[in-house]
Parts: sequence; C-alpha cells; structure tokens
Amino acid sequence: MIAGIFTVHVCRTGKKEQFYTLYYELIGRTKFGSFGSCRYLQNLAHDLADAMDKAQSHYESAKKRWAHNENVEVRLEVHQEPRPIYVNIEAFGLEFKMAASRKVWWSKPNKAFWDLWKQEKQAIKEAGYWVKRMDDGGWCVFQKVPQEVKDLVVHDSIDAEVGA
Repeated sequence: MIAGIFTVHVCRTGKKEQFYTLYYELIGRTKFGSFGSCRYLQNLAHDLADAMDKAQSHYESAKKRWAHNENVEVRLEVHQEPRPIYVNIEAFGLEFKMAASRKVWWSKPNKAFWDLWKQEKQAIKEAGYWVKRMDDGGWCVFQKVPQEVKDLVVHDSIDAEVGA
C-alpha cells in the first residue's frame, strides 16, 4: 500500500512569469523504499484567482481518487517558480528506472540487496518485487508500476476526470 503525499501545484511560469501552471506530484513510501514523480499538466490562467478556481477542480478530483487510501494526504499548493519534472524510485538502496514499456521498474541488484533477499525473500516478493536472470547472465530486480503511479506518470486518466 502506498503512503505519501499527492500535491496539486499551481506555479508561476513563462519567460515573463505570465502564466500560472498546473503540476501533479506524488511522493510516497512503501515497505522497502520510496518513489516520486512530478509532471507538468497544463497552463491554467494569467490571473492567480482564475488559476486557483481551475486548480480547485483538479484538487477535488485528486481527493476523490485517493479517498480509498487514508495513508495518502492530498494538498493544493501555490509557488512562484515552476516545479522540477522527475520520476524516480528507490528501494533496498538501489535506484530503479522505469522500463520503456512503462509497466515495471527495474534495477541491477547489489550485494546489500542479495543479503536482504536471503533474509526477507518472501516479504520482498509479497511487496511486488521479483528477480530475473537476464540473457547476458546478469540479474535484475523488478517491481510492477502500481496503477496509481502509472495513472499519474503515464496516462491522462486524472486529466479526463476533470475535463482537462
């Protein structure tokens, strides 16, 4: 289960700082690591009051989307600068990358991972991770991208909910 913070950001952007822009950010923790993603969604308005009116519908939609998970806090924040765009996940001291298929995270295991794997193999598997020997003889650790993260990072399903 994901525990974390989903933030709807309204930020001042543009060469002359003439726009207010919408970003979605999700920062979360799982039993074995953490992940984060921030993405640009759309320009909202030139005026802060208009931008906040539009952002409110995104905020309400996000609260509904995460209502099933009491461990996720939903926030609405205003900034005078744009948010950095990123996607990352860390677990077991490894940095994972999203596969081109956008269905799994992957990383090359290190000694610390293998030591933990020997001790907590079943718990790691129950958390959705698995290992696979690759064609070159090396190993990779995988985790399926959770649907909530996939919706945020990959698809525009949240956008469709608010008619963006």
